[in-house]
Amino acid sequence: MAELIQLWLEAMRTGIPLLFWPADADQVWIANQFPRIHKAGYEFLQIRNGPNIGRTTYTGIKVPGTEQAIRDEFTEVFTNLDDEFGKELREGIRVLGERMENDPFTEQDWEAFVEL
Repeated sequence: MAELIQLWLEAMRTGIPLLFWPADADQVWIANQFPRIHKAGYEFLQIRNGPNIGRTTYTGIKVPGTEQAIRDEFTEVFTNLDDEFGKELREGIRVLGERMENDPFTEQDWEAFVEL
């Protein structure tokens, strides 16, 4: 878990958008928050399985649960990272990083984390 937190913090400090493939409960929550609230990353939705198959996500995208749907989503995301889609993600992570940099409490937390 500490490695993931460090990755998220480094992404915010360097302005690198995150692409999420969540696998566990806390990862799913964070993967949802970065894209939906902060527009600072993208959560792959077609990789969802189990009871998610056949359901519609919060974005309005349906999860058919097929290998082709996963391939199509990956192709679309990686193809569009240099376009407006990617610009939006980079701007979102830049804004989030600035907010973190300008927050004295976040800076103290970051320093404490690095000392671990």
